[in-house]
Amino acid sequence: MQSRRSSSDLNSDDDDDDADASVGLLAAPLRDVPALVFRDGEWCPARPAVGGADADAVNAGTFCIVTMNVWFHLDLHGWAQRLHGVLKELHQERPAVATLQEVTEEQWRLVLSTEWVRQLCWVSHLPSDIARNGCHDGPYPYDVCMIGCGPPPWRLAAQALPGQQCRSALHCWPRVGGLHVVGVHLESYMENALVRRQQIRAVSAHAAETDTVVIGDWNNASEEELRLQADQVNLVDLWPLVGDGSDGFT
Repeated sequence: MQSRRSSSDLNSDDDDDDADASVGLLAAPLRDVPALVFRDGEWCPARPAVGGADADAVNAGTFCIVTMNVWFHLDLHGWAQRLHGVLKELHQERPAVATLQEVTEEQWRLVLSTEWVRQLCWVSHLPSDIARNGCHDGPYPYDVCMIGCGPPPWRLAAQALPGQQCRSALHCWPRVGGLHVVGVHLESYMENALVRRQQIRAVSAHAAETDTVVIGDWNNASEEELRLQADQVNLVDLWPLVGDGSDGFT
């Protein structure tokens, strides 16, 4: 998904005011969090980028973004094998930003213990962050996590989303690509379409004038819901434009 709409335009539809209030819509402020790198035998905050976004941002010719749902069902046979498969794909693609959904503390500990991840990547979380701040409506606490190859982003921030499942979004401004990347895992269950709509509005309230890509698990119950959610904030579904013509995978 991609948007160029400024945040000042996003709350101009008076017809949506009652619906917004019914789900407790609050475009929560962004809370800056440190990108972490592996240094001196532990994961620790990356050193601040000198010069900030204007000095470091590069409009790269090729810019890879990945999103995957790793599944929080640790009771399923073979979850570790599945996660190793995810890591193999990430190692092959070397994304500047990857968003993983439904990541548990145990799964993230496995990711952070992987040698190539320690050598090449920055990450958004420690395992203890998932246990403390993640969603607790599943069989295990889980959260949206980011990982990227190359230099850490010049800014990384978390945003609490409206709803009953303690969902949050991660906002990332990479030092390559000139994009604002947002990772989400929207409210589950078919009957929560209204909540998902307001979560997208809340995320988009922080979209800047630069191109914004919203990736992750939208939990849409239908193509129609996806279209309506995207249209309300001038987002465009990129898969039909850049995909291989298939329906993709969920």
